[in-house]
Amino acid sequence: MNVTTPSSLTTYDCRTAVESDRAWLEEVLADNTIHIPDDAIFDAPDGTEDSFKNSRIISTKDGTRVVWVLTAFSKGVKTVAPLAIVVHPDHRGQGHYSRYIKEVFQYGKDNSLLDDYTNIHDQALPVAGNTGIPGTAATRTDRGYVIREGTVQDIYDSI
Repeated sequence: MNVTTPSSLTTYDCRTAVESDRAWLEEVLADNTIHIPDDAIFDAPDGTEDSFKNSRIISTKDGTRVVWVLTAFSKGVKTVAPLAIVVHPDHRGQGHYSRYIKEVFQYGKDNSLLDDYTNIHDQALPVAGNTGIPGTAATRTDRGYVIREGTVQDIYDSI
């Protein structure tokens, strides 16, 4: 088991985004000014690479896709960098973002999935800036983004 394999959280199931998700991703990213479906669909890494990106579809237990997540992992600098966490328009305002974040980090902690990483570097547009990852503090802005930094342990301590 590693950060790229399918996982089952308390509320959600997580898997790699694939071509058959394209139409759903077009809906998710319709109002996104940064990402397009091509950013989400690529050959899945095996998780052993020093640096890689992981694109995940997050579904409720009944199979309803609700969130797309793109994360960069770099073992060399021991950093996890969430690049996109986007809730489908039909499911916004229902708590999926916060619930998913808490569950996925709890799962990572329980299964030692982030043992190769120490740091979290999150950057989000101000519209998402208030919903940052627990345990990370907004440290500065950079080119319109809110930058949040912390450690994996900070997140574990806050969930």
